[in-house]
Amino acid sequence: MPDLENFEEGEAMSRIEPLPEEELADFAEFFEPVEKALGFKPTANMIMARCPDVLRHVGRLAIVVMCEDGSIGLPLKWMIAHLASLSAGCRYCSAHTLSNGHDFGVPMDKVQAIWDYERSDLFSDAERAALAFAQVASMTPSGATDAHFEELHKYWSDDQIVEMVTVVSFFGFMNRFNDNLQVTLEDKPQAFALANGLDKHGWSPADA
Repeated sequence: MPDLENFEEGEAMSRIEPLPEEELADFAEFFEPVEKALGFKPTANMIMARCPDVLRHVGRLAIVVMCEDGSIGLPLKWMIAHLASLSAGCRYCSAHTLSNGHDFGVPMDKVQAIWDYERSDLFSDAERAALAFAQVASMTPSGATDAHFEELHKYWSDDQIVEMVTVVSFFGFMNRFNDNLQVTLEDKPQAFALANGLDKHGWSPADA
């Protein structure tokens, strides 16, 4: 758990400082489209820029995994990413995936009902199978069982299931990066998370 004595709610400081703006010029090709899409430079990426090759390769992977429709569509990818991150306990990624999910096509009613996907009529049986898998697949050790895969196979092809696993796996990396460094959460995803009830589901901005 983070040390809450050293900061006020919503004012957490990353354990490692992000690179200052003037040192990010070499990464313009990465940051310009990200900033255009999100409206800000993610703190996590500004810290990861301390390992330039890692940022470049992770950035390319992020585009393929989370910015292209693939075979399951971007809205479902972001819902999977959100429930995986929330289940893994990553406050930074939980807020980002909720906010980014809406930006990438998750309707607001689904944003506000995603934690009740098992009972909400807004979600199809196919989506429920995918989201139930996401919740357990992000645990350590993995909680995914043969029963989860049997349920997935009722609605999804092998290729689509592998695509879901890539989303969970990508956020496994990002969850650990952001959680261990206690990366400072930016204003936009924090405000979106609070406005849409994420704090009622075990999340706190002070822990992000």
